[in-house]
Amino acid sequence: MSDQILPVVVACITCQDHILLLRRCKEPFKDQWSLPGGKIDYGEFWDRAAIREINEETGLSPERVDYLGMVCELVVPAPDAPPLYQHLVFVFKANSAGMPERQSSEGELRWFRLDELPALGSSLVANRCYDYKQNAAGQAEGAFQFHRAL
Repeated sequence: MSDQILPVVVACITCQDHILLLRRCKEPFKDQWSLPGGKIDYGEFWDRAAIREINEETGLSPERVDYLGMVCELVVPAPDAPPLYQHLVFVFKANSAGMPERQSSEGELRWFRLDELPALGSSLVANRCYDYKQNAAGQAEGAFQFHRAL
């Protein structure tokens, strides 16, 4: 495991009762649904990083994002293996008036109804989205830890 903790941002982009997810086309999360996002650049403020990542991955240009919470993400290759990576994930919310005008070079973009999220299986991102849904209902806010087996 790298001894560095990588700071990243992800965005829960919503439109009415839908959330925008990205099916990654690159490793380490290839073919998995995720929230759009990425690494925070050195010297960059986290909210500006969220806006930049939303624009880079979806083409959307939100004027602002709202901070929802933080997730400590451990990426492990197998259930009993040591972590390969550790991310400190800052989760933001952004609203959208509609679908992005272009597809992402990072993968397929698709809107999901909030009540469809459990059907995405046990992926880390489905769990993140499910927790966002719970927070929107006014429940269990704060930091969460997830362990992801590749």
